Order: sequence, then structure tokens, then C-alpha cells
Amino acid sequence: DERRMLSEEPAVVGKGGMFVSRRRFDALNGAVSSCLRELRVIKKGVTDSMRLNTDLRNKTKRTIELENGSRFLERFEDVEICNEAAPEQLDEMYSCFDDLIAAGLLPIIPTPICIRIRKRISRSMGAVYYHGTRTMVVSVDYTGAFVHEYIHAYDYNCGRPSLGGGFRTVLAEYRRLVRADGRIPERRRAYYSRPEEAFARCFEMHLLRTTGPSALLEDSAGKPGYPGDRALADLADAYFEGLRAGWVRSDGPPCIWDDQAGEPDGTA
Repeated sequence: DERRMLSEEPAVVGKGGMFVSRRRFDALNGAVSSCLRELRVIKKGVTDSMRLNTDLRNKTKRTIELENGSRFLERFEDVEICNEAAPEQLDEMYSCFDDLIAAGLLPIIPTPICIRIRKRISRSMGAVYYHGTRTMVVSVDYTGAFVHEYIHAYDYNCGRPSLGGGFRTVLAEYRRLVRADGRIPERRRAYYSRPEEAFARCFEMHLLRTTGPSALLEDSAGKPGYPGDRALADLADAYFEGLRAGWVRSDGPPCIWDDQAGEPDGTA
């Protein structure tokens, strides 16, 4: 066929007799498959968010008893607490959160998000943040992931500092170390390298160096996705200490981040 001879690459016949190169066909096929995977993820997130948003309208007796007068719960717009959550578990979570806020080590989110406190979420998940409905879900049986998800909420509600120019140097160094870590599968490397994931993990490591592990922050040192590199630590500490300068340390009006180093780069 004359059309085949026009290309040096093997051709593939498409619908209507259209010919495309094998390389282009594989690229298009891969792009379509990637889009379909993303759509499945989005669909699941929307479904979960709708279910959580519905549940938040049905406050339990435990919620009504505990939300009045709680400094912790006053930080959130809407609250749902399962009846199975033990008071001592809640008290530990509340106390640790208030201490971090009072010390200026955690930011106050200017527009409060919703929170749902459950006995458990799943075997592999201790907390999750749905930015579509601005809802954070936390398991009282595993609160060590609280800081990670709370920082996701901060990121999405305070101008996306993870995409800001000030974080670029930290992000580049973090990505380099993740790519060099042979323990991390390729698919997980791509996930860890997302700006929002790098931002949350770098903040966790920064806070861990400042306070050590706590009820809301697990000891992640040395785990995949948490490189213990001195150069990265110095970059992240300098960045987050500068960012923290605008955070509220008292009950004054909340401040959002102020990234002075350029426009978002939008990389993923």
C-alpha cells in the first residue's frame, strides 16, 4: 500500500481505513487508558464525598455532647463523631491538636473544613481529605495520619502553596531522592512526586524533626516516601519556618500562607 510506504514506522489500521504509526498508536492508546483510570479515581472520590456529606447531616448523640465547648471542634465547620469513639481517644486527639495550634506548629485554615471522626476507615487508611466537599475523615484507632491529611486541607484551602514558587526547590530535591530510592515501585514514585504529596510529606518530616512523633503524627523516618536526606531537611526546614511566620499562634484572625517566590508552576 502506498500510504504504508510513506512512513518508516510500522503502521496500524484504524477505523475507516486510517493509518497511523505504531508509536503514535501506542501513545494515544496509553493516553486514553490513563484518562480512563483518572476518571475512575474521580468517580470514586465524588461518590465517597457525596456519601460523607450526607452522613455529616446526621449528627450522633456523641457529637452533640462533645462539640459544645470543645476548642478542637470549634476549628471545624461541621462535625460528626461516631458513637464508638472512646472519650479518652478523642481527648488525646483534641489535646495534641490544640497544643500544635497554640505553638504555631500547625496552621489555622481560614475557612473551616468539615470533619468526620470514625472508629475506623479501612485497614490501610487512618485519615483522608476530600477537597471536593472540604471534608476530612479521621479514624480514632489510627490518628497518626492526621497531620498529613490536615496539611492537604491547608494546601487546598490556602492558595495551593505546594504549587508555589517557594516550594519548587524543595520539590525538585524531594523528587530526585524519590526517583533514586530503589524500594519504591515506579507507580508509587509518580504518586509521591505529586506536588501536594511531596508538600504533605516534607511537612511531616519537618514537624517530626521539631516535635518528634505524637498522637497526630506517626514516626515515618526512613520509610519509603520519607527520605532522610540532610540537604532536603535543610531546604524543607527553611521553607516551612518561613511559611509558618504567617500562621496564627493565638485566637486572632487566621492568616493564609504568603508565598513570596513566584507564581505556581502547575507541575505534577
